[in-house]
Amino acid sequence: MNRLLLLLSFNLVVLGIHAQSTLDSDDIDSRYVDEYGDLLKSSSFGNCAAFTATPSSSPVSCNGFDDGQACITVTSGVGPFTYLWLGESSTDSCLSNVDAGAYIVIVTDVGQGASCSWQITVSEPTAIGVISMNAVAPSCAGECDGQANPLVVGGNGGFMYSYDSGETTQAATMLCNPFQLTITDANGCTTDTLYTFSNAPDTIQIDGVVTDNICFGFDDGAIDVTVSGGVGTYDYSWSGPNGFSSSDEDISGLEPGVYDLDVTDDNSCFQSASFTVVAATDIVVDAVIGDVLCSGTNTGSIDITTSGGNPDYSYAWTGPSGFSSASEDLILLEAGEYFLTVTDIEGCTQDTSFTVSENPAIIITADITDNDCFGESEGAIDVTAISVSGISDYDWTGPGGFTSTSEDISLLAAGNYMLTVTDNLGCTADTIFTVDQADEIIFDLVVTDILCNADSTGAIDLTVSGGTPGYQYSWSGPNGYSSSDEDISNLVVGSYTIMITDTNDCVKDTTVTIIEPTAISVTESIIDLECNSDNTGAIDLEISGGTGAYTIDWSGPNGYTSTDEDIAGLEAGEYDLTVTDENLCEFLATYTIDQPDSLSIDIISTDLSCFNDSSGAIDITVTGGTGTYSYLWTGPDAFTSGDEDISDLDAGDYTVQVTDENLCTADSTITLSEPDAIILDTLVTQIACPGDENGSIDLTISGGSGTYTVSWTGPGAFSSSDEDISDLDEGIYTVVVTDDNLCSETLSVEIIDPLPMVITGVVTDVECFGEATGAIDITVTNGAGGFTYSWSGPNGYTSTDEDIIDLEAGTYTVTVTDANLCEQSNSFIVIENPEIMLSAVITDVVCGGDSTGAIDITVLGGQGDFTYAWSGPDGFTSMDEDLVDVPAGTYDVTVTDQLGCTEQESYTIDQPDPLTVTAALSDPLCSGEFNGDIDIAIMGGTPDHLITWTGPNGFSASGVGIDIADLEAGDYILNITDDEGCTLDTTFTLNDPVELMASLDITQPGCGLDNGEVSSTVSGGTVAIDYTYVWTDSTGDTIGTAATISGLG
Repeated sequence: MNRLLLLLSFNLVVLGIHAQSTLDSDDIDSRYVDEYGDLLKSSSFGNCAAFTATPSSSPVSCNGFDDGQACITVTSGVGPFTYLWLGESSTDSCLSNVDAGAYIVIVTDVGQGASCSWQITVSEPTAIGVISMNAVAPSCAGECDGQANPLVVGGNGGFMYSYDSGETTQAATMLCNPFQLTITDANGCTTDTLYTFSNAPDTIQIDGVVTDNICFGFDDGAIDVTVSGGVGTYDYSWSGPNGFSSSDEDISGLEPGVYDLDVTDDNSCFQSASFTVVAATDIVVDAVIGDVLCSGTNTGSIDITTSGGNPDYSYAWTGPSGFSSASEDLILLEAGEYFLTVTDIEGCTQDTSFTVSENPAIIITADITDNDCFGESEGAIDVTAISVSGISDYDWTGPGGFTSTSEDISLLAAGNYMLTVTDNLGCTADTIFTVDQADEIIFDLVVTDILCNADSTGAIDLTVSGGTPGYQYSWSGPNGYSSSDEDISNLVVGSYTIMITDTNDCVKDTTVTIIEPTAISVTESIIDLECNSDNTGAIDLEISGGTGAYTIDWSGPNGYTSTDEDIAGLEAGEYDLTVTDENLCEFLATYTIDQPDSLSIDIISTDLSCFNDSSGAIDITVTGGTGTYSYLWTGPDAFTSGDEDISDLDAGDYTVQVTDENLCTADSTITLSEPDAIILDTLVTQIACPGDENGSIDLTISGGSGTYTVSWTGPGAFSSSDEDISDLDEGIYTVVVTDDNLCSETLSVEIIDPLPMVITGVVTDVECFGEATGAIDITVTNGAGGFTYSWSGPNGYTSTDEDIIDLEAGTYTVTVTDANLCEQSNSFIVIENPEIMLSAVITDVVCGGDSTGAIDITVLGGQGDFTYAWSGPDGFTSMDEDLVDVPAGTYDVTVTDQLGCTEQESYTIDQPDPLTVTAALSDPLCSGEFNGDIDIAIMGGTPDHLITWTGPNGFSASGVGIDIADLEAGDYILNITDDEGCTLDTTFTLNDPVELMASLDITQPGCGLDNGEVSSTVSGGTVAIDYTYVWTDSTGDTIGTAATISGLG
């Protein structure tokens, strides 16, 4: 058995130490076996009993650190002792500042010549990791009310948390998106996490397209908005001029003005925007009118100026005698009313009318004397002309250059005589008088021109009247043509002259021209085929001549027909064209579309010598097509090439596409074959139990060529030329099989020990915090079956069931034993959803008795979306998350998450006492005096209180908590505003006392006596117990203090 055994003289298990009495090479880190195997073998195993030693280690403080320690302490022996740490430079008994891992030390007792080896393991904690952030995204973009309650594993426990929001508790509620979290364990190990909320809402974005008012006076504005971002659906609230409001997304039929939009999403996130619909200006038309001076003339004008609306403008004029115009300004107008419609570029219109006036027309009448015979000059015209300004001139014109300035004219030939009469305003009137004569010879000609070029299908149909019937005809024409017929036909192109003579030998002649159309002419542009047998040909025609529109008829190869002038998508061949004009004249032609020769590929291929040896090759020769060629090869295993010929190929199908300069292509596929592969099949019998040497391999060979040579190699210098091998230790065994063509195949087979049991589990976590609804369903693989189970968990929990239920949160460990008494353990963590925790921001009622209170709650923990059930004073209920505009009182809320877990809390909204005021009033002592005062005491509200007084004759005073004095009588209005803006108005009245009045009853003294008396009667004033009297004489001395004084002389 080729296995290295290290016999250790102790049997000890200590945390962080791996030690065993017999240490074989499978238990030693492979780097030590590979590098120091000989040194380990040279240790004197038999003398280990001569001394003992205790291994120890200190774990690394943080995952990935190098501050661990491994030590060996000798407890008996002779000494001195030496220490050799394999792969390390230290010769001390302790190896310090090392990474986690296994370290081997060889201790030698020099005095006894004995050496022993120990492998000491330095452990490390697992890395700190967040397995669940339990995050709730901020309610709105830009808000920092996101929540997180991370579930942390690894490290050394005792975690401390530091968020970039400044929060240091595990659960945070003031998080922006994204946020930074630093976690520190009990050893000071840290990890940083930058977390981005996966479902954070985007900023609400409002974009709008405004359509301004197009025409004045029309409410045709519109605003089309597009809203993005936020959460869920949007609520729209529009406000605009004249009380406009709407909850639609887009609004139309708008008058000009500013329109404000508030958009709110499902999270009550808010965004505003304003849009302005601009009013159209009215079209305004101003005009300068030029009237007609002389009746019947066209000398009037209208010159307009247009403003407003939406330039540019178009104009539509109508007027007398069917007048119409699209000009802006009009000239040469007759008198009458002209109507104008101005239309701006947006189709808005303005209608108006203008009147052009004129003076009365000159009136002309006449007596006419005709000629008795045709051609005589005995006619006369006697005229009478009337004008409001009188006639100044007569101007005659007539046939043969006749002119005259006389009022009446005579000796006239037949014809039309025009008279122009001019009055004293310079206005003229024209009229024509006709002097008749015997009828003239008259003829009508109907000419039929030639239909097609070079034909003789012309004709002339003559009709004669007038003169004296009994006509004679004489025709002359091209090429000596003559005829005495009235009508002539079958004429060629040219000029024909007719002379007509009546019975009285009166003669009339004229010349008529017969014309013909130009010949139909066709110019063609031909595009030949780019590639053999494709349909890229085309014929483009330019047609001229003939008469009217053309009819096209094409015919071509394989029954091709078309009535299009230009044809495309054509194959090679001859195409016949017939062009027919409206007179059925034809043009015939044949056109040929050519094509290049087709591409052709000749192939020489070479198959593979051995299976998969890449010795194939393909040589091709290409002919046909146009110009030079490009090549694109594809083949097995994504093979591609642009070469003409390819080599070093695997077996398989190779396809080449050849492309010429016209991008015409030809494809061909070639298959390269190879001999069958040597196929090795094995029937492997694995080791029955860990550590046995009873594996076997039964080899079956097929494929290849001829007979086979077999060569096995394996662990421990194993070799064999047998086809089948047995009594095998664990390891990898490799066979090389070679056939008669020296083609070979290699196969490796692994003989392995049985696998240890593996325990996996599905954990059902606790839904609601504090409940016992968890479960663990485990599955055991490998092992020998017949499993038994032993569970332990929090608070002394035990069970022997395979799967366990009704669990509280915590760590549960199971030990599974199979039929061979092999054991395997695993631990599972049942977690519970975070406890629903409520926090609230309470806004108290500002003014006593108002409903301005609010409760804004924040929910942490729980699972998913929440529902809310509020109750409060006077039967108040609500399903909203937050309460606004509520009165003071106590409000109870029950919050339920999507799993049905609940949390209840009560909150109280306070309010200040209502504002009240009491006053001590002191009226003025005497009527009309200014010595009254008002002393007030304010209760309730929120200090400080701002006082404002107003009173008679413009009295005012203001300040904080003031009383007022030195007052006259009248009403004093007090306004109290506390620090929260709550107000109270109260009026106090100061009254004047009744005016003090006194009447005197005087008794005069007797002569020379001092028995005079004055008695006073007093009323009014301020009633007291009594009045005070002071009588003085003329010197100012007091002479009495009672109501009556006597003894006066």
